[in-house]
Amino acid sequence: MKNRTEPIWTTIDEKIRYPIYIGTDIIPDFGSTFKEHLPRCSQALLVTNQTIEEVHAAKIAQISESLEDIGVDLIVEAIPEGERTKSYWGLGMLYDFFAEHQLDRQSVIIAMGGGVIGDLAGFAASTFLRGISLVHIPTTLIAQADSSLGGKVAINLARLKNIVGGFYHPKMIFMDVSFLQTLNVRELRAGLAEVVKYGVIMDSELFNYIEANVENIIAKDPDVLEWLVRRCCEHKIAVVEEDPEERTDRRAILNYGHTIGHALESLYHRYLHGEAVSVGMVAASYLAVKTEIFPSADAERQLKLLSRIGLPTDALGVSIDPLLQPMLHDKKRRGNTLRFVLPTKIGDITIKEVPKKDLPDLLQYLVEKGVFSPSEDATDEE
Repeated sequence: MKNRTEPIWTTIDEKIRYPIYIGTDIIPDFGSTFKEHLPRCSQALLVTNQTIEEVHAAKIAQISESLEDIGVDLIVEAIPEGERTKSYWGLGMLYDFFAEHQLDRQSVIIAMGGGVIGDLAGFAASTFLRGISLVHIPTTLIAQADSSLGGKVAINLARLKNIVGGFYHPKMIFMDVSFLQTLNVRELRAGLAEVVKYGVIMDSELFNYIEANVENIIAKDPDVLEWLVRRCCEHKIAVVEEDPEERTDRRAILNYGHTIGHALESLYHRYLHGEAVSVGMVAASYLAVKTEIFPSADAERQLKLLSRIGLPTDALGVSIDPLLQPMLHDKKRRGNTLRFVLPTKIGDITIKEVPKKDLPDLLQYLVEKGVFSPSEDATDEE
């Protein structure tokens, strides 16, 4: 077992500051670390999904034992897997668990899973008893490199992703990169979309590193994965500290690829989040080339890297018109103007405003460029 490294600290303001621990095979250290930051807790409820509970039963047992050693009782509750659980229904299920186990304000919610678990359990923790302490144990590459950081918690409303939510920061984040060894290759590739995103928007060296190490990443080299997770965390923390609640354009850059990506993901459940973001990044790069702010050679580099990873770079079978509605609910929208995060070179980004009336022409352009292909039916049959 590797000893846990010193944490990276996130400082939001004078009242909110918390550590992020990153390492491989560090779960046995969880209890002692927990006690450092939550010494008054005597009861914790771990929220996970049924697949994680089965696959990582040994790690959950280690967490339970390490908490028992410091006098903390652990309750485990598993909820159904999938984005559809991140809803009013899933939220109500967690509230019922919290009430059933008589959680109080000294209790702690441990969100162990990917983005769905982190968002849902975080939102429930932020509102139950007007807020009880939260700890993240992210288990997917997307969650470790991106979604568990930054304090965003949310649920979906109908086909509108993350439309109901808020900001609620954890007391600590505990990232054991060995969780990634059990990811199937599709989940790993989807997580890499968010890693590539950081390379495009702010770190050309990271982009170069991914290009040089695609095979090692897909093979789940633990040192490579730990390096990637740490690098992405450092970038996200820097952005979040500058703009904790997305009040300026600084944090908005993290939504590169997400304007069209979220629309695809909301309409077509067959897309994993990272797969939809991959298509969204390709679409955004074409728009940036069209507006002459992004070199076509850089757009081609991004396209080739996403393809080498095994991510989708088009959305065959998707119809244009149904995409407009969820895009118009994008959180970057200002009045009748939709704002796209667009690259200017590998490692830098800008934000371009597109009037609502121009969106059909924009999507038609994307169709003509082969990023999308029209279809008569936009419903998801899966």
